[in-house]
Amino acid sequence: MTTYEVPHIHPTHTTNVNNVMYQHKHYFPHTQSQVDSVSHQQFNCGGGPGGPVGPVGPGGPGFGPRPRPPFGPYGMGR
Repeated sequence: MTTYEVPHIHPTHTTNVNNVMYQHKHYFPHTQSQVDSVSHQQFNCGGGPGGPVGPVGPGGPGFGPRPRPPFGPYGMGR
């Protein structure tokens, strides 16, 4: 009797899987601010009855009507 060796090859493969999970966490920090609005009014009350009124007007230099801003295409409207 003669014996023959017949090879049977059964290939195998191993896949190693590395799973990665990204957890995206969104935060919404809130800031708060405060604005204090302050207004001032200046009144020219004059010199009173019989008070001084000179050539610069009541109240001295620097008081009195102020020039108005221009109006129109180069100002606030003309």
